[in-house]
Order: sequence, then structure tokens, then C-alpha cells
Amino acid sequence: VGDVNGDGQVDYTDLIYLANFLFAGGPPPQPMASGDVNGDGEVTYTDLVMLAHIIYGKGMPVIPHSGKVRNNVR
Repeated sequence: VGDVNGDGQVDYTDLIYLANFLFAGGPPPQPMASGDVNGDGEVTYTDLVMLAHIIYGKGMPVIPHSGKVRNNVR
């Protein structure tokens, strides 16, 4: 996840590639799942923001009003 340009590294060039896909009609990530950073099944601007947080050492951004995480999975 995150290596959207397929060069074997996750870095700023992936941000450029993903932004180009999302906003300028550039080629899609290969495979598409590599651009789905948050794992919701879609590649959107949210994935771009999350990728920037990961690349620049901020970790995953806090999502407001996301509720509490429970560990009683069924």
C-alpha cells in the first residue's frame, strides 16, 4: 500500500502520481489497491492525505468523530 507508481518505494513521487490520478486525469495506481491507503475500497483524496502523513513521518491522521474502537469482533 502506498507504492502507487510501482517503483518499489513509498515516497513523495507516489504523492505526485496519486494527485495526478485524482485531479488531473493521470494513470491509475498499479495495482489500484496500492492507492487505497485507508482500506475503504476506494481511492480518494483521503488516501492522498493519509499517504502524505505516512511519508512525512506524521503517522496516520486522527479522524474526528470516529467513535471508540471495540475489540469484541463477531
